[in-house]
Amino acid sequence: MVLPQRLNKYLMTLALIFALACGAPVVLADQYEYFDDFGEDENELADYYGDEDFVSIATGRKQLISKAPAVASVITAQDIKNMGANTLNEVLERVPNLHVSISNLSRHDPVFSIRGIQTGFNPQILVLLNGTEFKNSGSGGLPFIFNLSAQHIERVEIIRGPGSAVYGADAFSGIINIITKSSFNDEISVGGRVGSFSSKSAWLRTAGAKGKFKYSVALEKMKTDGDKSRVVESDLQSILDQIFLTSASNSPGYLPTNQDISNVFADFEYGKFRMENWYWDQNKVGLGPGGAQAIDYTGYQSATLYRTKFIYSEDSTSAFNYKFDVSRQVYEQDTSFTLLPAGTIVPIGVDGNLDFISPVGFSLFTDGVIGNPGGTHTDIRTNFVFNFNELNSHKLRLGMGWLKQEISTKEFKNFGPGVLDGNQPVVDGNLTDLTNTPDIYLPNVSRTVKYLSLQDEWILANDWALTAGIRYDTYSDFGNAISPRLALVWQTSYNLTTKFLYGRAFRPPSFIELQLQNNPVSVGNDKLIEEDIDTFEVVFNYAFNEDTTFDLSLFKYEANNIIDVVPDVDSPTRTYQNSRNQEGYGFEYVVDWSASNDLNLHFNFAYQSTKAKSQIIADSTFEAVADVPGNSAYLSVEYTVNDRWKLTSQTYTINDRKRIASDLRGSIANYSNTNLSAKYVPLNQNIETVIAIKNLFDKKQREPSDGTIINDYLLEQRSFWLTLIVNF
Repeated sequence: MVLPQRLNKYLMTLALIFALACGAPVVLADQYEYFDDFGEDENELADYYGDEDFVSIATGRKQLISKAPAVASVITAQDIKNMGANTLNEVLERVPNLHVSISNLSRHDPVFSIRGIQTGFNPQILVLLNGTEFKNSGSGGLPFIFNLSAQHIERVEIIRGPGSAVYGADAFSGIINIITKSSFNDEISVGGRVGSFSSKSAWLRTAGAKGKFKYSVALEKMKTDGDKSRVVESDLQSILDQIFLTSASNSPGYLPTNQDISNVFADFEYGKFRMENWYWDQNKVGLGPGGAQAIDYTGYQSATLYRTKFIYSEDSTSAFNYKFDVSRQVYEQDTSFTLLPAGTIVPIGVDGNLDFISPVGFSLFTDGVIGNPGGTHTDIRTNFVFNFNELNSHKLRLGMGWLKQEISTKEFKNFGPGVLDGNQPVVDGNLTDLTNTPDIYLPNVSRTVKYLSLQDEWILANDWALTAGIRYDTYSDFGNAISPRLALVWQTSYNLTTKFLYGRAFRPPSFIELQLQNNPVSVGNDKLIEEDIDTFEVVFNYAFNEDTTFDLSLFKYEANNIIDVVPDVDSPTRTYQNSRNQEGYGFEYVVDWSASNDLNLHFNFAYQSTKAKSQIIADSTFEAVADVPGNSAYLSVEYTVNDRWKLTSQTYTINDRKRIASDLRGSIANYSNTNLSAKYVPLNQNIETVIAIKNLFDKKQREPSDGTIINDYLLEQRSFWLTLIVNF
C-alpha cells in the first residue's frame, strides 16, 4: 500500500485551521449565502449577485468564486467571443500562472504549465469535458496534438492547485473543466470562419424541446494548412548529415502544423435522465517537430475519440439529492512517423534500434526510419454522488466510483527488435507487423481503479466556513493513495473574503511510464512510485466597489518524485525515473475594473520561483526549473463603441524562462503578444461579425526546445480572421 508520507502535516494543518475557526463565536447560519445552491439560470442570479462568476469544480456544486474553497478562474462564452479566440489554447492564456507551451517529448503537443509544473506529456493537469475526464490513458496526458475549437464552449472553469480530494489522480497542478453549450432553448445557429494559413471552419448548432424531451446538437469542421513561416534552421537529421556526409534533412524547413478536425456534441434530456455524446476526429494532422526532433513531412497523427455518458439526477428534495453517471470513451489513435527522412544513415544496435554508443552496423534507410504505433484505448467509468444538505450547518458530499482502462496496441515499423539485427546495410520502406508480439512498443494493458471520497462543508460561524475532504483510491496494478484537503473561508468584512487552503494530490505512473519497451529513445520503468504534492495557499478577494475587484493568491508547494525521462549510462536510451523533487512559491493577482458602462479592463500578473533537485545525481542541489515563465502578465481592454461595435485588445507577456544548466545556448527571449478583435452586430441582432488580428505587431516569438532544434520553436506570425454567425 502506498500511503502519504507526510500525513502528520495534514493533521497539524487541520488542528491549526480548526483552532483558528473555533476562535470565532459559533452562530448557526442556515441562511448564510455560502450554502446557497444555484441552478442553471445564471442570468437570473446575476440580477442579485451582479457580475461575479460562479464555479462548480471546487466542491462539486455551483458557488460564487469568492466563496469557493479554491483559487479559481472562469472564462465565459462572452469573454471568448470578445477575445476573438479560435481554440482552447488561446483561451487559456488569460489565466494567471497558466502558460501554453510546446512539448519537447511528443510531436507538437500543447503543454499546459501551471505554476511551473510540467513534463513532456503534461499528465499533471486534469482536463475535464462537462465534468468528466478525457485523456490518452497511455501517456496520462491529453490526446496527442489535442486541439479543440472554442466555438461551442459555454465556459471554462480553472483551478490552480490540487484537486485530488474530489477528482482523484492527475488533479495535481490544477484542473480545467470545459463546459460546452447545451442550452435546450429553441435555436438554430450557423457560422463560419476564414483566416490566414488557408484556415477555414464551419459549424451548426440546433436545440429545442418537445414536452419533456430536450435536445442540443452541434457540429463543426476545422481545417488549416498551418503557418509555413515557422522555419526550423536545423534538426536531428542535420547533425546526422554532418556525421555521415548525407543530405537527408528537411531543414531548413517549416514546422508542419496542418490541422483537420471534426467535432460533434449531441445532448439529450428526458426528465431526470440525460445523455451526452461527444465525437472528436483528427485526420492526418502535422507532427510539428516530429517524433524524434527531425522535421517530418510524410508522417501524420490521426485519432478518433467518441464518448457517451448517461446521467441520472434525483433532486426532488432540498435535504438530499444524488447523481449517478456512467460513461464509455473509446480513443483510437494511428500515428505514422518518419522518424528520420529518406536517405538517412544511422548506426544500428544488436536489438535493431538506433544505437549511437555500441552499434553493430550501419544502415541506409532509403525511405526513412518509419514507425507506425497505434492502438485503441477504452475507458469505462461510473460515479455515484450523494449530497446531504440539511445537517445542522453541514453539507456532506459522499462519492464513490469505479474506472476500467484498457489499451489494445498495434505497431508496424522498419527497424527495432523483431525487424533488424544490425546486419542490413540497406533498409527500404517495407514495414513489419509487430502486433501481438513481444517486440511491440507497449503490450496490451489494463487497470481498474476504485475510489471513495467524503467532503464536509461546515458553517462554523456567521462568517466562517470550513471545507474538509478526503479521498481514497486503489489501483489494481499500482497501489493505494489518500488525498486530503482543507479550506477555511472567512468573510473578513463586507467586501473582503480571505481563504486559507491546503491540499495534497497524487499522480500514479501512466502505462507508458511503466511499460514502454523496444523503443530507441525512451523505455518504461515498472519500479516507479507515484508523484505527490502538498500545496498551501492564502487568497484574498476584495471588492473596492461594485465596479472594481482585486484578487490576490499566495502559494507554496512541495512536489516529490516527479516522473521524467533520464539518460541511461552506457546506453542510447532514456528511462522513466522518479527524477526530481520540486519546490515552488509565488503569487497571482487579478484586477477587474469597469471604468464606465462602455469600458472594462482585466489585468493579471503572476510570479513564481520554482526549483528542482535531482533524485538521480548524488549530492545535487536545487536549481531553477527550465522552460517555465518566472513571471507573466495579461491585459484585456474591452470598449463598447456603440450598440453595433465592440473592440477588444489582449496583450500578454511571457518572461524569465531559464534553460537547464547543461544547455549552453543563449537565454530564452522574453516575448509579448497583442491580439485585437472587433465585434459588429448590425441592426438585425441575428447576425454577428468578428474581425480579429493575432500577433498584431508581427513579433518573433519562440517557445523553448530541448536543443536538438537549436533555435527553439517559432510561433505564428501575424494573422487575420473573419467570423460570421447567424442565429435563427
